[in-house]
Amino acid sequence: FLLQVGFFCTVCSIWGSSVMTGARTENIPRYVDSNKNGNNKTLENLYKKIKGEKGSLYSDLLIENLQNDNDENIEFAAIQKLVNMTLKYLIVLNECECITPAFNICEEKCDCPVDSIILKKLKKINKIKHKCWTQIDETEYTEIQKEIRAYLENKYPQKTCGNIWFDFLMWKVD
Repeated sequence: FLLQVGFFCTVCSIWGSSVMTGARTENIPRYVDSNKNGNNKTLENLYKKIKGEKGSLYSDLLIENLQNDNDENIEFAAIQKLVNMTLKYLIVLNECECITPAFNICEEKCDCPVDSIILKKLKKINKIKHKCWTQIDETEYTEIQKEIRAYLENKYPQKTCGNIWFDFLMWKVD
């Protein structure tokens, strides 16, 4: 049940991200075709991977899985956002449970979902300007995650946490 709730939240937020990604990359027709009749193979593949994974869930594992099954040619930017937002929602659901967490998530290996808000906050911190999030490739994504890691290690040297916590922290800051 919680997996379905997490995916409902993810689908609602990612649908908007996919449309925006499609609009910014001039791929709206492809996104429309891949989502006809409520079908979205990428979401279905992510759901199956999370449901069937015996080990811990984390960003690189899920991103790599979706890239390998990406016959819809979805941009890397959209894949990272889908995976990292899904992990974020599942972490929140784990925190809402009063008993054993429902999902085995390795938070230390979860990346921050990269979007315009995160890039804006990061630029305020380190003065580095990046491309629009819908245009980033895997190399730039890795650099952004390194910048986030450096910030977290500097700001919270005693705490071990994954880059996903940058997202939680930055949504509280102006």
